[in-house]
Amino acid sequence: MCRLPSGQSVRDMLGKSIPLDVTVTRIQPFPSLGPQRTYRIDLSDNTTLHLVLPPFSMWRPLRSEQAIVSTEATAVDWLQQVFSRYSSSSSTSSSRSSRRGSEETSKQRNEDSEILLRLLPALVQHGQDTTTALRELFAFYEPRQGTALALLDPKLPDDPHSSERQQVDLELGTFYRRLLTQPGLVSPTGRFGPLAAVIPLLQPSQPQRTQPGAGGLFGTGGAGTWSVAFHSMLEGVLRDGEDMAVVLGYSTIRRHFRRLGYLLDDVTVPKLVVVDAAQDSNLLVERIPESGGGGIRIAGLQSWSNCIFGDPLFATVFSDPPDLPPPPPSLSFLRGFNSTSSSPSSSSPSTATATAVTSDYISTLNPQIIESLPSAPVRLLFYQIYHILTRVVAEFYRPRPDSTTRELEARRKLNMVLTKLAEVPDDFLCPPADSHYASFPATPNSSTGTSTKSLNKREHGVARPSGEMSPAKRLRELELPIPKK
Repeated sequence: MCRLPSGQSVRDMLGKSIPLDVTVTRIQPFPSLGPQRTYRIDLSDNTTLHLVLPPFSMWRPLRSEQAIVSTEATAVDWLQQVFSRYSSSSSTSSSRSSRRGSEETSKQRNEDSEILLRLLPALVQHGQDTTTALRELFAFYEPRQGTALALLDPKLPDDPHSSERQQVDLELGTFYRRLLTQPGLVSPTGRFGPLAAVIPLLQPSQPQRTQPGAGGLFGTGGAGTWSVAFHSMLEGVLRDGEDMAVVLGYSTIRRHFRRLGYLLDDVTVPKLVVVDAAQDSNLLVERIPESGGGGIRIAGLQSWSNCIFGDPLFATVFSDPPDLPPPPPSLSFLRGFNSTSSSPSSSSPSTATATAVTSDYISTLNPQIIESLPSAPVRLLFYQIYHILTRVVAEFYRPRPDSTTRELEARRKLNMVLTKLAEVPDDFLCPPADSHYASFPATPNSSTGTSTKSLNKREHGVARPSGEMSPAKRLRELELPIPKK
């Protein structure tokens, strides 16, 4: 069993962020299902902080799991700046607005920013521990209240129709809608990819090694298109599998992406997506006492480290379902996600969401949030492949007693998704009139105003020729030392 960090080392890490006369009174592990090590730190001034350290050295990360501590610190710091800026600017602009509609929109965005800011932990200190040989990165936060949904006691009922589950799903859908409709929560550089690749990581006072990143995106500041960014992320997890000699259908997956990867360029706005916000291991909730009206509410997230700028459908609530064929998100989630009001009521479903719990619920999603609904079914298949591959490969990197069972179940799901993808024609957006795929409605492309169904593969022009080097390989080649003559 690994030792707790010492009180003196914690005090040294905090540095000038707390008064000199404040001391550390207690350190204890904080229950968490994530790979990071989290500790509750009690100070002599009755302040409580959370210390987040990297996973143990025996925990082998995938390419997409590098720099977890720095990534979360960067995400929290950037989000806090955006929420603070827009909550103050919205109130100012609304007073100057001459149109009632603009005033109401600004007021709602102001309220959404304030609500999201309350769900965000406050970053107190981030740096590198120089008192140990490992020189680990660390981050201190003022914690938010709440318990991970998976650790809640008594547990939430498994019945999706229970009042508590419906309330959590409703608030979760509202949470995603607020994030995806905030004007400032898009890539500040206009590029796609993991947040840590697009936004420079917060640098501690001491130099640190360059992070390898996902498929080379860290070396280029992200990608100019979503198809290139996702391709690099997909190549990253495929390379993780190849490094461990995991038997997978590498050529099949790459062939499907060469066929249909151009559809991902229907996503033109790099929106911030918190990928795993809906997972029970990451979602923090708290029960409201009966004196306060009872019920349950979302209190925040355990970790903000898994963020990307890209397609909102990449979030696991849409693309990493527990079962296949994938069940759609719950009616309560979709009600919160599609609602146009700041606080949707759980007892008044809209017409659009009332019929959403079907296999083609995608067509009912708000096109102002989800771009190009006609290509969304194929995009979802690619995202499911990515998440399932991550599950399979992770079992080889970090074996567990039940790894074989988990791996076999994930492989079964992967085969089902690949079978579905094989049925998609190359000309998916231009199907014959009697084709099943013609049933998806044509919606305007957000960037051009034209119907996406009128576009074809040649017009997209992003399919990588088979002889061209992948982005991941290209960056790896650039990193090789130049041979001396």
